[in-house]
Amino acid sequence: MMCPPQMRAVAEATINELKDRLKDRQKALDDLERLFGDEKARWQAQHEADRAEILALNQRLFEHNDASIGKLKVRARAGSCSSAAVARPLRSLVACAGSARCAQDQLSRIPGVDSGVTGALEADTLRKQMGQQSDELAALRAKIEQQEADRRVLEKAHSEEVIDQPLAPGPGDESMRPR
Repeated sequence: MMCPPQMRAVAEATINELKDRLKDRQKALDDLERLFGDEKARWQAQHEADRAEILALNQRLFEHNDASIGKLKVRARAGSCSSAAVARPLRSLVACAGSARCAQDQLSRIPGVDSGVTGALEADTLRKQMGQQSDELAALRAKIEQQEADRRVLEKAHSEEVIDQPLAPGPGDESMRPR
C-alpha cells in the first residue's frame, strides 16, 4: 500500500524536524561534556597546586619545628633560660616524640616559640576548598547524568510517538478537511 505523496512529504518533514531536535540536543550534551571536561581539568590542576602547597607548608612547619627545638637545646645548654621553663617542655616533648600534634602543643607552651598554627590553618583552608570543589564536581557529574537520562527518555518517547501517531493530513488533502 502506497502513501499519497503529501502524506509522505509530511512524514519526511516530521522525521527531519525530529532529527534536527536530536542534533540540537546532542550538540547541547556535547557542549556540557566539553564544559565538564574543562571544569574537571581546572579542578585537577587546582588540586595538584593545593597538594604541592600543602607539602611545602608541611615541610616549612617541620623545618621550623626542628629549628625551634635546636634553639631550645642550645639555650638549655648555655643556661640562658631558666631550667624549669625549658626542661619540663623538653621532657614532655621527648616523651611524646611520636606525635607531631603533641610536639606542636608542647612547643606552643614555650615562650617565644611560634607553634606553626598559621600553616595548619592554611592547610585546613585548602582541605575545605578541595572538599567544596569535590562536591561541585560531583554535582556537575550528577547533572550531566540526569540530562543524559532525560535525553534517552525523550528519544524513546519521540520514537514511540512517531510510530504510534497517525500522520496529519497534508495541506492539499481535501478529504480530511472539515466542511
